[in-house]
Amino acid sequence: MQSLSKLIWKLAPPWEPGRLLGLIDFFPPGDGVSLLAGGKANRELCIASKSRTIGDALMLSALPRALKLRYPKLRITTYPRAFNPSVFFNNPYVDSLSYFPSQVVGDDACFGSGHLMQLKEHFFELPITPDEEVRPEIYLSLEEREWAASEIKRALEPPLKPTCFFHPWGHTWKKVVTAERWTRLMKRWGDRVSFCQVGVEGHEKVPGADATFFLPKSFWNSRTLFALISHADLFLGVNSGPMHIARAFKVPSLIFTEEGNVEDIFRRRSEGPYYLYSNWKPAFLYKGNLHLDVPGLDEAGFVKRVDEAMEALITPRSLLSS
Repeated sequence: MQSLSKLIWKLAPPWEPGRLLGLIDFFPPGDGVSLLAGGKANRELCIASKSRTIGDALMLSALPRALKLRYPKLRITTYPRAFNPSVFFNNPYVDSLSYFPSQVVGDDACFGSGHLMQLKEHFFELPITPDEEVRPEIYLSLEEREWAASEIKRALEPPLKPTCFFHPWGHTWKKVVTAERWTRLMKRWGDRVSFCQVGVEGHEKVPGADATFFLPKSFWNSRTLFALISHADLFLGVNSGPMHIARAFKVPSLIFTEEGNVEDIFRRRSEGPYYLYSNWKPAFLYKGNLHLDVPGLDEAGFVKRVDEAMEALITPRSLLSS
């Protein structure tokens, strides 16, 4: 039964018949409570991202659990577009795929101020998750986790050390840290940490990585990435999809940015509305992660700050698993 369910989700047609026929309202008016018929939670709600980026789908991933706790009879579905099936697959709070929902709620469900996931909670008048605890939710099967563990073990040379997954550049942030800096970082820490680069086929490989996991460009292959990163002891990267995945699995993370002082970002985000550009652009960053704003740092300053962060990250979780 599990294999059949996985096949149905995996083979969800990308041509979206409901959208092509104009049967779906992707921007329903009103707030979350009015969409739930004034709190009478006996109807179906389709939660999905309309975009084709994984981060937008992951921003919705904690909503089903929170909504089911408030409205136990609510039937929650997702729409088979882009990363929605892979993000919501195996989620015990999502009932099924819906090919012809009358409405889809998701990306534009943003009220109030704070992290993008907190804006969704404001929209539905749900309890607001504390800043330090905001994270996406991904539900892996035992089979997925066991497969990833065996792949990592096969790829790394013994003796095994704490494993750092790193994602040096994404679609939006392409060169926050140069390949040369990544290589020097790995050389400096290589005696204490194994480094695994993650990305998609066609990405530039950084010299010095102990292993490389470049996945085919397929929405469903994100499940493979979820499983691999779930075994990381620490994560280094930019404001991109793998950052959200590491956050979902509580992996201690250092995020390289070029968006200015992160404390100023979080302060403005808590005080002003989401639609301001200064709040909208960094709305994905998590207060619970460590951050390093790279522009303006010379090599000595960069090394010093990275080494301090690595010492802080490597102690709590990685030493227990090594």
